[in-house]
Amino acid sequence: MDKHQNLLKQVGFLLNSYNKLAKITGENFNIFSVMGMESNEVKTHSAIIGHLLDPNGSHGLDNIPLELFIKQIIPNSAEKEPSEEENLILNRFNLDIKSCQVKIEEHVGKISDDYSEGGRIDVVVKDNVNGAIIIENKIYAEEQKKQLVRYSKAYPNAPIIFLTLDGHDSTSTNDINTVIDVESNKKLEINKDYFLMSYEKDILEWLENCLKEAVKFPMLREVLQQYIYLIKKLTHQTTNAKMKKEITTLIKDNYLESTEIYNNFINVKLNILADFWDELAESVKTKIDNSKWEVKINNKFFTGNFNFLLIHEKGKESIYFYYKYNIGTSSNFVTFHGIVLNPKLLAKYKGSDICKELNLAGNPGKTSVIYNTTKLYNLNDDNIIAELLSETSKKKIIDNYSEKIKDFISEEMHVFDKISKYIDNAEKK
Repeated sequence: MDKHQNLLKQVGFLLNSYNKLAKITGENFNIFSVMGMESNEVKTHSAIIGHLLDPNGSHGLDNIPLELFIKQIIPNSAEKEPSEEENLILNRFNLDIKSCQVKIEEHVGKISDDYSEGGRIDVVVKDNVNGAIIIENKIYAEEQKKQLVRYSKAYPNAPIIFLTLDGHDSTSTNDINTVIDVESNKKLEINKDYFLMSYEKDILEWLENCLKEAVKFPMLREVLQQYIYLIKKLTHQTTNAKMKKEITTLIKDNYLESTEIYNNFINVKLNILADFWDELAESVKTKIDNSKWEVKINNKFFTGNFNFLLIHEKGKESIYFYYKYNIGTSSNFVTFHGIVLNPKLLAKYKGSDICKELNLAGNPGKTSVIYNTTKLYNLNDDNIIAELLSETSKKKIIDNYSEKIKDFISEEMHVFDKISKYIDNAEKK
């Protein structure tokens, strides 16, 4: 035990030393963090990115950031002779740069009942000759139904940039109802109709290139540096490389002790998460009609490592709103949510068949009628786990999460009722 304590003390000493260094250099101070705007998609990220992309913006760099951004999307365009298909794609990015204007949160109409039209586009760059680029910006917010399809209908010739922290693919393009043109059965295609970008790599590289161009603009340079650091924080790239190297050496020198500490660390993490979900379920109960709905945690709903937070009508357990989470392994803490049938009904019905037959806008799964990935909090982030150890922070997170669950139930109630009636009618036959 003395060796374990000594190892933890050494790691603690390193962390303390580097924290002091960060304090001296001012590395920990970030204006976006101070103002509580780290993950605000509209007022922070879309605003900054949109302003930089605007050739008429007050940044003073004219059209340079926009040109660098386009090069970031298609970096090899000038290095080799493009094919005919590549030329067609390149032409979609061929804007009249000097006439470009940028709009943030552009309203393109009320969202239709079938989610095929309308919404608000995060960033639109457009010129005076019908050229445009659309940016759908995602930090932690969930993706809306058929989002990219709706925006593609608003701007049929514009390439769509799907921008996320890690560059993952869109779920809204996988909906069963993502046909753009019924006659041709045309659907959105990746690297043709829409393109993936990440804050982790693409935006950081773009900002670094913008920073090189901002040598003569000290105020802009400082803002860019602050924003770059924020992106590194959000994408977990702020760990001091030298500190990381020293901790790695300590672990190698104390391998067995490190293994035991690691195994216990995982158990503690899983216990914290289990308690969080129990308390979240209790919070949800206070925000919905208890006379109608029942909320419970079930770790045996399906086989596998996933637990379920289930919400169903009292006295009726054929269909559930659910949040599915994994606290059984150390590698995957992804959360999904949607509407699912009772496992006993899956021998008779397939979620994908019901989704198709009822013409529902959503992602059908193997067991779910519809499902989505939950992006509200990354429960694999140790910074979030650390917040759950503080009663004040935990209460705030749980309250926010349960409010989102209540909103999800309200928004999808018409879908829930539709599926419920379908099952009721089918069971009567």
